[in-house]
Amino acid sequence: MVGRRFHRRHHTTFAADTPLVVTGETATRGLSGSWLWISWIGVHAAAFVFFASKWSKSGALTDTELVEMRYSGTEARLLRSTRAVVYGLIVNAIILG
Repeated sequence: MVGRRFHRRHHTTFAADTPLVVTGETATRGLSGSWLWISWIGVHAAAFVFFASKWSKSGALTDTELVEMRYSGTEARLLRSTRAVVYGLIVNAIILG
């Protein structure tokens, strides 16, 4: 990332409350309380290994930027809006319980 200029704000899908939820589940129920996050470790590791070189070649820093490169127009707006609703409302509501 050396030499890159950030001319616009970039967002990620990592929620600020995720560490709090994981810590709370682990403190309350022990390590078995975090089975949801632990069960996905292998899947995420495989995806990182597979997509790392492709993502690096694209020059995108965030998944939103990658979507902007791939899609344009109404479809891109619809995809970004849908992702915002799913991650912002539905996933966070599930995580917060």
